[in-house]
Amino acid sequence: MSRKIIKEIFPVLKTIGRGTGGPITMLAPRSRFVKFTLQCSTTMGSMMITARNLSTHNLTKNLSLITNTPRPLPAKVSKKESSVPFALIRPGGGVLLEDKRPLCVLMGWLMAKKKHIRKYAQFYLDQGFDVLSVSCNPYQLLFPENGGKIIAKDLLTFLLNNPQYNQTTLHGFSISGFVWGQVMALMSEDQEKYHRVINGIVGQIWDSPVDVEGISQGMGTALFPNNKFLKFAIEAYVSFHVNTFQEAATQHYIQSSVLFHNSIVKAPALFFCSEDDPVAFHYIVERAAERWERNGVQVFMKTWKSSPHVSHMWRHPEEYKAEMKAFLDKIGLLRYPDKFHVKSVASN
Repeated sequence: MSRKIIKEIFPVLKTIGRGTGGPITMLAPRSRFVKFTLQCSTTMGSMMITARNLSTHNLTKNLSLITNTPRPLPAKVSKKESSVPFALIRPGGGVLLEDKRPLCVLMGWLMAKKKHIRKYAQFYLDQGFDVLSVSCNPYQLLFPENGGKIIAKDLLTFLLNNPQYNQTTLHGFSISGFVWGQVMALMSEDQEKYHRVINGIVGQIWDSPVDVEGISQGMGTALFPNNKFLKFAIEAYVSFHVNTFQEAATQHYIQSSVLFHNSIVKAPALFFCSEDDPVAFHYIVERAAERWERNGVQVFMKTWKSSPHVSHMWRHPEEYKAEMKAFLDKIGLLRYPDKFHVKSVASN
């Protein structure tokens, strides 16, 4: 790739990197898998934004805690100002959130808009969860040492320093598995230290997870979905980046992919994918699900013949919600079934 193209594209990625992005997921090789469907029986400090009964506490540029009621956090909750980073502790001592709510770690897709993330968050808030929203922008994805790895460390620090969240559910989209893979890399270094965090994860949902080979298509689609020329230019640069910066980037993508496939988290899992997704190849998602099942994870999968990348909920809303509702019921966290409105649908 010519230096001229690189010089033109790189500032664009860096500029976009200052905005809000969304995380990453890594999977691997090819295989067949028997499909089945679950049947139901940079620190910013702790700035709080309140809308009606919804409060958003921005812990860093990439971590935001969303709660259902206005509950002010201590002034010194950020990683720089607190002796126990991100710990939700009252100024005078004692846990701030004493009602033992479950937590959903909601890891968005690349360039996800907050209003879209909030729609998913609302499902969990209606069931009595608090939601930790996690994002990762393009620049942070391309340069993990200064991006994805830092986000992963902050996410793990939050989980470790808030033991009141003893039931955690993961819900990740597209490339979010990269950040989660980096979290698992840290946990794997000292599983005894992070034993409570690992065992506290009771369920996980992965929507359109992307592997290393899908990063270039994913970033091009996320940044310029309606501009074929710029989409191609971004894809070309990212392919060049992955093939060139082995130590700075690629080795971290591969590490996340391997750790995602060989997850140390054994909680039940639900996968969403489609056969015509050009970014998250369904056979790779199925391969990951197959491996997890061999390793003792209870796996459920919903595959559509046709559905856009990370848009299954918009294209097939009732089926998506039905699967989510059934899964939360399966793991014992469907506290208010009447708030999870699902029409009767026929599975495709």
